[in-house]
Order: sequence, then C-alpha cells, then structure tokens
Amino acid sequence: MSVTAYKARFIAVSPQKILENRYINIEAGNIIEVSSRILPQTARVINLGDGVIIPALINTHTHLELSAFKNKIPYKYGFKKWVKTLLEKRENTDKKILINAAKVAAIELLHTGCAACAEISTLKLTKQIFAESNLAGVWFEEKLKNDLPDNFKIDKTDRIEAQKNKYYSYAGHAPHTTSPFLLARLKKQTQKAALPFSIHTAESAEETEFITTGKGEWAEFLAERKVDYKSWGLPAKSPVSHLENLNILDRLAILVHLTFASEQDLRIIKKYGANVCLCPRSNYNLHNRLPSIETIVKLGINACLGTDSLASVDTLDILDETAFIAEKYPEISAEKLFAMATINGAKALGIEKSYGTIEKGKKASFLYLPVKASNKKAALKAALTKQFNGKRVFINY
Repeated sequence: MSVTAYKARFIAVSPQKILENRYINIEAGNIIEVSSRILPQTARVINLGDGVIIPALINTHTHLELSAFKNKIPYKYGFKKWVKTLLEKRENTDKKILINAAKVAAIELLHTGCAACAEISTLKLTKQIFAESNLAGVWFEEKLKNDLPDNFKIDKTDRIEAQKNKYYSYAGHAPHTTSPFLLARLKKQTQKAALPFSIHTAESAEETEFITTGKGEWAEFLAERKVDYKSWGLPAKSPVSHLENLNILDRLAILVHLTFASEQDLRIIKKYGANVCLCPRSNYNLHNRLPSIETIVKLGINACLGTDSLASVDTLDILDETAFIAEKYPEISAEKLFAMATINGAKALGIEKSYGTIEKGKKASFLYLPVKASNKKAALKAALTKQFNGKRVFINY
C-alpha cells in the first residue's frame, strides 16, 4: 500500500514537541513516521504550506440535539429563565427539526477540525447521527430525575465500537437535577464497563445554593416540574463534595463547567484524578462568570475543552474556546492550552491511543492552519488565537 507524506513548516506533534520542516508519513490511515525524510515508497507528497499542523481537535462537551436553538434564547434574563425557555422550546419543537439541525452541527464540528467529541443527548435523537458520522469519541445518554429501571445494566460488548473509536455511555445531568440514587447506579455500571461518565457540576449559583441548602430558586423550579428531591440527602458542602460522597469521582469521571467550584473543590477533584471539561464561552454567556482555570492548571488536573451547545454559544469551534481563554487568562501558556484542546480531551474520552498527538501508530487526523510565524512558539500561539488567514485544512483518514 502506498504512503502519503504531508509537510508544513511547523508540525506540533504534542504540547511539548514542535518540529520544523518535517513530514508526516501515512499508510492505511495511520501515521507510520514523523521525520525529515520521505519514505521511499511514498506515492505522493502534499506540501500544505508555511503554516502549522496540529493534532485534530477534541470537543469534550456538546449537545448537538440543541443546535436548532442557536440565537433563539436570550442570555440576559438569567440561567433559570434560560433553562426554562430552553425546555419549553425543546418540548414544542418537532423532532425532525432537532434532528436536521443536529446533522448540520455534526458536519460543522468536522469542518472546524474536530475529530472526536462527547455528545450529550437527553432525547436520544443524536445516537444514529453520531454512529454514522466520521466523528470518534463518546455518545452519552443523559439521565435526569430517577428514571432507571430496576434491572438496569450496561452490556459492554453492545455499547462499544472500538474499531471506530466510538463509545456509548451514560451521563448524569447534574447534582441538582438528578437523584443521588440514579447517579450512584449510573456511575457503578459505567465504571464496571470501564466507560467514561460525564456530569455537569458547579455550573450555576442556583445549583450551589440548592446543593448547600436544599432550598432556593432551584428547589422551587424542581417543585414546579414535580421532581421530588426531599430524599436527596441535602444539604451538602458543595456539588463536588456531594459527588465525592456518592463515589462518582475517579479517572473515568468528566466534570463539566465548574464555574462555581472553590479551590477546595478543585483539590478534591485532583485527589481522585477526575477530568474537568471547561466551556468558558458558554459560562460567560449564561452566568457572566468564568471558572478558575488558572487554579485548575496549577493543580495539574486533566483539563479539556468543550463548547456546550449552540443554544449558548455561536460556534462549535474549539479554537474559539482557546482564543477566548488566551484573552481572559493570558498567564496560561500556549502549551497548556494546546493540551486542553487535544490530548487532554482524548485522555478523558479514552481515545488517546488513536488521537490527541501526531505520533507513530495514531490515526492520521490533524489540522493545518495557515499562520504566519517566524518561530515554533509564535506559530502555536497564532494557531490557538486564530491569527491566520485563509482556510484550515482538515486531514481525517
């Protein structure tokens, strides 16, 4: 079988390694060598230009089935109003409209250079879309309230397409919307199957108030929706502490948002080796607040990036997240930011053997960005802040 070699002035192999004037040699869809040479049997060489090649992006949190609500729900009236409006619109929107918008959004993800995602689905409308797409990653069926049958059990062999790097798992919606009994059962089953488990955590002030007091606006909202929360064992010290008490935290857990997490919460997360997924643009839009990303980085927590849904952000582009973080947190290095957008997300989703870096044996999945830079560091910074002219080129075998 013939080999194809891709060349660019800079190749960001990993956060720690940026090469200049090298070739990525590919055979049968896999990387066989990154070096200064072209393999003898190479059938063709593709010189992408003077820019930089980076690994494919990983979007570790999105809701494709909410894509129909882009620019449809205002942020300015507060999170509770936003959630209430979103639920009303979703309940009154034809499922065909939701499905068609999700299909378009999945294509948008790929066009941005995203090879893998974590799709969170409550209505189960996107499973087939995810299965038939070229996206790798994890499709999470999200559970709320306490709606599991007594005989619930995950059959691992039925829920993984390992050859395609596609995994099917479960997510608990959040500590303030999902009973602790359901969360514990979900986590126990996903843990047995060695599958990731995702959950929104410490996202809003309303969540924190409810978890720490058992009262407040969110308690009233749950009562309106006839959700009985009286047996949930509240109050707790914090949403993170609540999940710790339920044995949710481990290396397979992905805690999303953490907008209102304290340093003590973050230290608890670090203790258990859990993953954190940050969606700062969504947090800023919905809460006018950002998570303590600098503390998360300082503690060495495996932090990855998500976009959340098009109901709360304008794009599903992970580079929009990196550019936003670079502006709001200039002290965070380009190397750390690069890891969040690539290898950290791959680790959180359990696909790091195939994605996240440009190395021998991994999938040939990478993104060329036409930056203008005089050195390696400048090239990486320009890529992560979207300082490039021209179209990106996504190679995804």
